[in-house]
Amino acid sequence: MSTHSGSGFRTRSQIQSMNSFCFWLGYFLISVWGQEFVPGTDFFSPGLLVLLQFNRLKSALFLGLVILFVQEGTGSLNFGLVILLELGIFLLFILGTWLLTPTNLFFVFVYFLGLTIYRSALIWVLGNLQEIVVEFFSIKMLVVQLVVYLSMWALVFPVYKKLFGHEPVQQ
Repeated sequence: MSTHSGSGFRTRSQIQSMNSFCFWLGYFLISVWGQEFVPGTDFFSPGLLVLLQFNRLKSALFLGLVILFVQEGTGSLNFGLVILLELGIFLLFILGTWLLTPTNLFFVFVYFLGLTIYRSALIWVLGNLQEIVVEFFSIKMLVVQLVVYLSMWALVFPVYKKLFGHEPVQQ
């Protein structure tokens, strides 16, 4: 058995990074399908929160860029909604971690409640700028979006932790 680097054996980090890529590709496909199934909702943001909770900033930025290109290209509003939404995702996380531990369930609930309200306000403002009639803070859409955020996070967080063995940030 040869021990040189060209022997065809993969290192643990190569396998781990391939598994991570497959995991996020699957998450991405489920999110696209979810948004098709429940129109007007955002399934991508919980994945970004999970990456931020595990201090995977480079991965969060990369996933955010992929989401940005897909969402901006397929959305019906003018350019800018997803950029502002993703900036809000990162800003709300930074502000929230000043007050609470990022993995605390209360933090997650308040974070997604704030993100839901922020997202609704963005859609309302940008829709009105384009003269699209958007109901201001539809309770039904707020509840649906909040449930989507919380349920996607509740599915992704424990699976990510178990598969990749990372410990979340405890501040």
